[in-house]
Amino acid sequence: MFQRKVTILVPTYNRQVDLSRLVQYFAQLKFPYLICICDSSDAGVSQENRRMCEQFSDVLEIEYWAYPPETDVFDKCVDALERVQTEYVVFCADDDFLLLDSLNNSQLFLEQNPDFVGCQGQFLSLKFKLNSEGQRVPVVWHQCFSLARNEETAADRIWQNFHHYSHTFYAVFRHAETLECFKTIQFRVKDILLDPNITQINPGMIEVILGMLILNKGKVHRLDQPHSLRNGMPSVGWEKYLFESDFCESMNLLLSILPHALCESDRLSFEDASTSVRQGMYNHLALAIQPQHYKPNGVSPSVSGKNFVDEKEISLQQFSMNDLQKTLVKYIIALIQTRPSPHDATYRFVKKGIAL
Repeated sequence: MFQRKVTILVPTYNRQVDLSRLVQYFAQLKFPYLICICDSSDAGVSQENRRMCEQFSDVLEIEYWAYPPETDVFDKCVDALERVQTEYVVFCADDDFLLLDSLNNSQLFLEQNPDFVGCQGQFLSLKFKLNSEGQRVPVVWHQCFSLARNEETAADRIWQNFHHYSHTFYAVFRHAETLECFKTIQFRVKDILLDPNITQINPGMIEVILGMLILNKGKVHRLDQPHSLRNGMPSVGWEKYLFESDFCESMNLLLSILPHALCESDRLSFEDASTSVRQGMYNHLALAIQPQHYKPNGVSPSVSGKNFVDEKEISLQQFSMNDLQKTLVKYIIALIQTRPSPHDATYRFVKKGIAL
């Protein structure tokens, strides 16, 4: 008999509309996994969120964990991970929608493949355009390729992920390895922010580094099925982190985490590990904002860089899904359309797209 061993962690902060929409989605499907809401919202929002979770406690195994509003996001995530009792864990953003089949199959894969630390399906994102009546219509799928990272060495996995970036943050992971990586990031970010010249670090970039740390721990598998659906997100302003030939100070400090990890896992010299990481990140950012600076022949322990692939436009009919999965995805689309998040990018309309 299949025994579910995954805990879903949902960090949230002052996003009551998003969280309510997600929890009602879980309740509608009677999601059979433990769901833990990690909430550091202000008092009024926190009270509403707690009441909402209690409202659905008869159909969901849901727990509400409250944190002070000033709690750092990584302090919150580390505390939540330390409270998790299951063998596997998955983070779910409060404006994402996880698909049950992918969680089930990810757990099964990890149980059968101990050399992998993570498993995930495909991430789909949704954009809208205005039709002739002025209505918002879903028109474009962006398949954010969650590529398999099954290279044998940590250095190769990290190098390839810089050049063929795969979203790994929201995969199903082994609990122990995830907690260790979060603690590493937590302590390093606190050290960096002690520098009086650095006031903040882009959380998106921390997510990238965290994903690379997890790849340092082991391989990540990709299932050929949808994993989650999210609203299309606006471009992140990476420009201030990359200069002509170097990074800003906060990026230099953040990047120093990875060479130390590679020295332990692959026994590389610190110089070789640092060169590989810095060249990989430089190309990762250059391809996003300054393609003329991309250097495909950068230093790598055993592989060379190739073209960066992040997203591909597809229609619903083009994606491999069974009828039940298609029905569920259409339900999520309707939910996003009828209850748009005040924080997402659905108000950014596209002029051209592939009709669903």
